[in-house]
Amino acid sequence: MALTSWSAAPLAAERGAYTLEFVAGANAPFPSFRDQGNYVVVWRKEADGVWRGVWDAPVSTVPPNQPPAK
Repeated sequence: MALTSWSAAPLAAERGAYTLEFVAGANAPFPSFRDQGNYVVVWRKEADGVWRGVWDAPVSTVPPNQPPAK
């Protein structure tokens, strides 16, 4: 996974890739799924000195499910 970051106080940006896998339990309201893609997060250093994420954009590279053919 490649990760790129830059900062220009009080802002920083992070760019990378993600993989997510959800395994549904017996009572889950939706089925198991797997996703992967890229993301960007913008961080801001607050007055208390803590960096907090203020904006994020995950972008999936997995094609959406297609409706069944008629």
